[in-house]
Amino acid sequence: MAFKVTSAKWLEVELARVSSIILMPKYWGVKWTHAKLRQALSDIGLNYSAAEIDLLNGALHTQGIVEDVPD
Repeated sequence: MAFKVTSAKWLEVELARVSSIILMPKYWGVKWTHAKLRQALSDIGLNYSAAEIDLLNGALHTQGIVEDVPD
């Protein structure tokens, strides 16, 4: 029988991973876009799809880790 990690667990683990990265002091004050976040994560070997970045962005907002700011 095949099995896989649940979507909820994936989001929990990846949210913790991404949060720990963007909360590093060198990233404080950075204005993130989906593209900028995706590229920064890709640069360190974390390759997320656009849909996964959307999920992570939503969770980052829900958790109060990030907020929308003007460009």
